[in-house]
Amino acid sequence: MRIPDSKIAEIAAASDIVDVISDYVDLKKAGKDYRGLCPFHGDKDPSFYVSPQKEIFYCFGCQVGGSVFRFLMKIENLSFVEAVQKLAERFGVPLQLDKSYSRRDAKNQKLTEVLNVALHYFQERLQQDSNCITYLSERGVPRDWAERLSLGFAPDSWNGLCQHLYNQKINMPLAATAGLVRAKSGGNYYDYFRSRVMIPIRSLGGDLVAFGGRIIGEGEPKYLNSPESPIFRKRDILFGLESARQAVRTEGCLVIVEG
Repeated sequence: MRIPDSKIAEIAAASDIVDVISDYVDLKKAGKDYRGLCPFHGDKDPSFYVSPQKEIFYCFGCQVGGSVFRFLMKIENLSFVEAVQKLAERFGVPLQLDKSYSRRDAKNQKLTEVLNVALHYFQERLQQDSNCITYLSERGVPRDWAERLSLGFAPDSWNGLCQHLYNQKINMPLAATAGLVRAKSGGNYYDYFRSRVMIPIRSLGGDLVAFGGRIIGEGEPKYLNSPESPIFRKRDILFGLESARQAVRTEGCLVIVEG
């Protein structure tokens, strides 16, 4: 879809580029500009500059720069339209998208809502299963940390989640698209995750997009992730970054570990 140039200019004028970038970079005043550590490469000395007068950013280290739209696109892996929409919403600029885009956006929102219904179910099952609580404790995860991480439990059942989704009047094909259930021949569905500790996977913006499941006891595979969906692409997600990004900006480094 095409957004009129006049509307893009209106949103750009309403957007405070320093305010937006400060959500991701610790900026310090430097004359008329601001500077900080570049979020796009291993910056050790502040080579990242933001000019509120010119409404642009630029890194002298990796030569990445552009408008506030370009920054959001790169930092959150957004399309241009998504970046424009996000800034319009943030700064209160009315933006009417065409119907095809609105329908896609609405469907993605419904997928997130279905995943949150499942998360609530998994969290309740965890509180009711002493074996899972013991397993987590033995792995060094006490109850308060399980709650903090929103961990859950998928019981050893072929239709426990399915029945819960039915009771919540959730559209089952939508639940299948979200990677929670799978279809059987005959039109029925079965749970995708069974007998697993459930770990929420979130986007950089904090939205629930998928789950990772670690099996309890014997069985394969040991770890099982949600299949890819319209809101979950594995190559675009670094687990836990939504929680760690403020600390990453403060400390200026990121340690990545396996498992």
